Amino acid sequence: MPALLPTRFHPRGEAVTDGPHPTRVFGGIPGEPANVTILAVGGHVDYGEWAGSAAPSPDRVAPACSHWRPCGGCPWMHLSPDAQRRWRRALVGDALAEAGVAAIVEDVVPCPDGDTGYRHLAKLVATDRREGTRLGAHGRNSHDVVNVEGCGVLAPALRAWTALRLDLPPGLLRHVVVRRSRSHGTVLATLVAYADAPALRALAATLPADGVHLHLNDLPGDSIFAPDGVTTHLLGVEAVEEHVNGVAFEVGPTDFFQTNPATAGRLWADLPRAAGRPLLDLYCGVGAVALQLGGDASVIHGIEASPAAVARARRNAERNGIAATFTAEAVGAALPEVCVGGLVVVNPPRSGLAAGVAERVLALRPSELVYVSCDPRTLARDLARLVAGGLRLRRVTPYDMFPQTVHVETVAVLTP
Repeated sequence: MPALLPTRFHPRGEAVTDGPHPTRVFGGIPGEPANVTILAVGGHVDYGEWAGSAAPSPDRVAPACSHWRPCGGCPWMHLSPDAQRRWRRALVGDALAEAGVAAIVEDVVPCPDGDTGYRHLAKLVATDRREGTRLGAHGRNSHDVVNVEGCGVLAPALRAWTALRLDLPPGLLRHVVVRRSRSHGTVLATLVAYADAPALRALAATLPADGVHLHLNDLPGDSIFAPDGVTTHLLGVEAVEEHVNGVAFEVGPTDFFQTNPATAGRLWADLPRAAGRPLLDLYCGVGAVALQLGGDASVIHGIEASPAAVARARRNAERNGIAATFTAEAVGAALPEVCVGGLVVVNPPRSGLAAGVAERVLALRPSELVYVSCDPRTLARDLARLVAGGLRLRRVTPYDMFPQTVHVETVAVLTP
């Protein structure tokens, strides 16, 4: 068993050694000498697992979950909460520096709900066992489904779903997606199946949910929802409702809404307001950011590729009495001239801004640009383009949207 000294964290969460043939160590901590069990030897990098240390780091804590090693969904659970936040901040700073973006990264804003029980969305993988269909998660670096019963980062009301045994024919169910309203406690479940079947409809009535949908996805691969998959309401409520910072949101079975509403609310409260300016919200989803920031905007316009999300955004605007226009189209299309000189918010997926979007945003000559990102590397890439186009980076603030993980939500604010 070799002794190694990791020096940095990989963006996936493993500690990494230096040298021409590095080793990624799951459970390691930079600066802590580690006894490592080598799991795989590669042509360019080896993969190992921390097995002990003669001089443990003061940042090390005992992982609070028995599934920590096989699951891998919380790769930083062996770090204290303060250490996790320091390293998330460092990941953002390192990504910006590598992209040539000069910035002072502020301290990470902690999750108001703490570091456990913060997830109000569970995406569980179905697997067929002798005792019936069980729900779990893909294992670390594997497609095997592992047990995550009692998962501590899930809201307590969702943990029961990790222990369910479902009486279904094998090969029918692929995922179960469960969302709980933090505001009201309502639970909405979506069964993602290869095909419709009477057994699924019978199962729906037995589930601990206030509403159940069925989504059909027979595509190959691991995607949960099919882009054109049919979603059918089976029983109970059709959506859950969240109230965040005084704004009400309806969230449906396939809509995107933040997994951690507590941190999302804090993040949204910290964003600049429209204050009489036009507001353009790109990748707007169900209208969350637009409706949080645009109460006093001269014009509100949101753009989102998903027609279902746009329909929901329109309903959310109506129920809050806010005049807003939402358009279902690719964000890379032409942007509305009515938003010239206004506040522009972009909240893209992990891949960052689509081709041409940065240039189109710059052409609007925004008085302020807010970039909300879930990936430091694509954020850094896009900020480099925006700064080169004439904007100045005013603030970079990370938020603890996903405690126990390497993921970090970051807000960057730019002005001319």
